[in-house]
Amino acid sequence: MKTEICREESLDIYFDRLDFLLKDFVRFAWTSGPAERVWGPRFSRVGAAVIRCEWMAVKFKLRRCALFHFCDQEIERYSREWAAQRLSWKLLRDRTPRIGTWWLNVRLRRGRPSRTIVLGNDLDIADFEQAWDDQDHESIGRLLGYPQCCRSFFEDVAVRQRCVDTVWAMSKGRENVSSDEFSRSVNGQAASNILLQSLGIRAVPHAPCSFGCRGTALLAHDLMRVAHEIGLRDEYEWLSSILSWPAEWSGLHGIAEIATPIIKICIPTDATGRKYTVRWNGTATPEEGANGLVFPFKLPSSSHNTNALVWPTSAADAAAKR
Repeated sequence: MKTEICREESLDIYFDRLDFLLKDFVRFAWTSGPAERVWGPRFSRVGAAVIRCEWMAVKFKLRRCALFHFCDQEIERYSREWAAQRLSWKLLRDRTPRIGTWWLNVRLRRGRPSRTIVLGNDLDIADFEQAWDDQDHESIGRLLGYPQCCRSFFEDVAVRQRCVDTVWAMSKGRENVSSDEFSRSVNGQAASNILLQSLGIRAVPHAPCSFGCRGTALLAHDLMRVAHEIGLRDEYEWLSSILSWPAEWSGLHGIAEIATPIIKICIPTDATGRKYTVRWNGTATPEEGANGLVFPFKLPSSSHNTNALVWPTSAADAAAKR
């Protein structure tokens, strides 16, 4: 799938944007068998919990609408729950391209047909459908409960500059790694860590304007309260742990690679002629995380024993090192 991109519009984010876009895909691999055995089931439960909390937030009147991308089997399953909660839903016309990698989801990776769904009460759904048809992104974001700063960010980055990936734009103004202007190091609110969103692992349903967005943190807190209210405390504790892991995003020639100590992912991104890198420093590393000599992996314990890495130069040196 090709798209023409105006270079003048893309200068704010990338100076070497290329004029192609790869088709949607999600590929991932666990770093080890133990990592998959422990975290594979947890990822599945977290992903299901995130979806449930995002639509239950409408029931609790924390947001007016919720937007989803579901296959037919999921619609059939969830629609019974929505009816029980007296929530309405409607299929939306897919007239316009889906902007942003948050449309990517590993649940849909096998090419199953999928549909775009809006959930809410009848009046709000009518307002949303009108905004959707008009491509009124400000009204869409407001109905979905997204912070004002993030709505403006989306208008600039995803709509005006037509970026499909917002990670590099989110990191603007952050510290460079080793004086490399194309490699940034970020800290901030775990709620703004959207690096694993293609696996359904996210604290919020939108693209945050930065890794330190306060409005995003407040929305994430509301969704966490919903999780606790409906009995999904364990899943959200796992989510909090996952989002605190160190991770590295890099983009080159239209492919983004995301590495964590537990899992590696490949998805499409904006095509550029050079490599762009964002390091999410994180605050904790999981016990099952892989060892390695580069970020984001943890150093093997033996690497701290420098004596084991030095060859003795004489018999006396060898005796001294025993």
